[in-house]
Formats: sequence, structure tokens, C-alpha cells
Amino acid sequence: MRGVLRRPSRIGGHHLDYRRDPSGIDAPDANAEHGLTQGRSAMLRHLPRDSSDPSKVRDDSKLVVIYVTDEKPDEIEDAGIMNGGNSEPNATQAAQIATFLQPYIAEFENENAVAHLISEPLPFSTSPCSGAGAEHAFGYYELIQALGGQAGSICADDLGPVLDAMVDSIIGDASPITLNKIPISASISVARDGVTIFRSRNQGWDFRSSSNSIIFFNMPFDPANPSDVVVSYRRWAEQISIE
Repeated sequence: MRGVLRRPSRIGGHHLDYRRDPSGIDAPDANAEHGLTQGRSAMLRHLPRDSSDPSKVRDDSKLVVIYVTDEKPDEIEDAGIMNGGNSEPNATQAAQIATFLQPYIAEFENENAVAHLISEPLPFSTSPCSGAGAEHAFGYYELIQALGGQAGSICADDLGPVLDAMVDSIIGDASPITLNKIPISASISVARDGVTIFRSRNQGWDFRSSSNSIIFFNMPFDPANPSDVVVSYRRWAEQISIE
């Protein structure tokens, strides 16, 4: 587990860069890589939600965990489902992984949270892109798929597009403007306080199909002075409302 990128901070007068020391003030996990447990602990540390406590997740915010790793979680090995090393699960092991992950998936779903993954990419290969000793991230793949998260390759020359896709997903999932029906994308029109807004990822809005929501870019909103946002669009008549 290569750690979650976190903002450097000062604790007790010492500068801790979590990008190089992801365990922070906690004991390091050394060669053991229990990413599922670490992800759960990261969530629990900032729960229950409390908008009045800066150390807790706000009531109205989207909770997101990003796993960055070149191995499968050690929990899968500790449970006796798979051994160490780069291998692909058989049908029995795949079913065991799915069952093993259910409590983790439930914890994410209970908090309306999502997880994303940067790891060895699928499909499976006996020669991992990140070199000898690396493993395909079975256990993480299934978790991300169940939660609807994004996955990217740890070996990509440029992680920018992967991170952009994850940020777009986070913004889309957190957007309060979710449409009741699936629109014909090209027909969407958005107005704020009676003024038409252009579709633009520089300054304007865009449509996130995975969450069926409208997201805004570089257009600050003031909660103390709510804006009136109107979205109009065409749709196919046969559609039913989205629950």
C-alpha cells in the first residue's frame, strides 16, 4: 500500500509529509499491507459525521477513500482465500472474495461513501507493469466495482486523466442537482438566477452521466444566499423517474 495522499501538517513542531510517511503519527504497517483495514480506520477516525467538529466529516459532504497500491490486500491472504504473489482467483476464490468484502461494502454504503483505486490495471497479466513483486489488486477491484468507483493504472505515465475522472466522479456524486430523468445530453440548458450559463469545464457547468447530475466549475455558491438554478432538457418519452 503506497499510502493515501494527504496534506502535509505540523504536529508537535515537527513537519510530517504524509506523501512520504502515510502512517503519519501512527505506527507504520511495515511490509504488511492491510489496505481494507486502513481504509476502514481512515473512515472511522472522521466519523460520526459532525459539521461542528473540524476533525469529522461534515453532514453534507461526500466521503471518499482512494486506494493506491501495487498489491492485493493482505486481509485476503490472512483469510486463507489466496496466497501471496501475483495470481488470478479461480471461481471459488472469486466467490469467497465477494463474500469477504460484504462488511466493507456495507460500511461504505451506510455512509453513502465511495472508493476509488489506482493499482495494477486489468486484465490480469503474469508480468505486472510495476515490476517484480507486484500483484494485481483482487479484493480492491471488487470493492470499487460494487461501490461504483473509478479505477486507474498505477503505471500510467500521466495520472492526470485518472485523477480528473475521480474528481469529476466525486463532484458529480456530491452535487445537489440530480435530475429526475435521464436527459438527452445535448439538449440540456442551465440558468442561475435567471441568467443562462454556458456549458464549460473552465467556468460553467457540465453533465455527469454516472450520477445523472449537473456539476459546476469555477462558479462559487454562497450557502447564505442560495441561488435559483433551473435545468431544462429533452428526454425520451418512455423513461420512468429515477428513484
